[in-house]
Amino acid sequence: MRVASIKQVKDNKGSLGQYEVIITKNDETISKKIIRIGNRYRVEPYNKLKLKHRGRTGTLMGYSEDNWGMLFARLKFDDTGKVGKVDIDEIVEI
Repeated sequence: MRVASIKQVKDNKGSLGQYEVIITKNDETISKKIIRIGNRYRVEPYNKLKLKHRGRTGTLMGYSEDNWGMLFARLKFDDTGKVGKVDIDEIVEI
């Protein structure tokens, strides 16, 4: 099972607007990335059959966690202006 953990980190200027996301599977680290609130991201799912939000771009508004510990990125999409939830490991910085 994939598990994502998140922690707040400081950037070079000392501000706290960025987070480190670590995705693990069976106690092995699969990926590690830094996300920043307000930056633009594109949705690229790992599963080729997952078509929802594929290729859409948007601004990262924040993140949320469900009852089972799954992390989701909240993106404000450029094409509609609406906010949607996307798996946090499926976003790539533009």
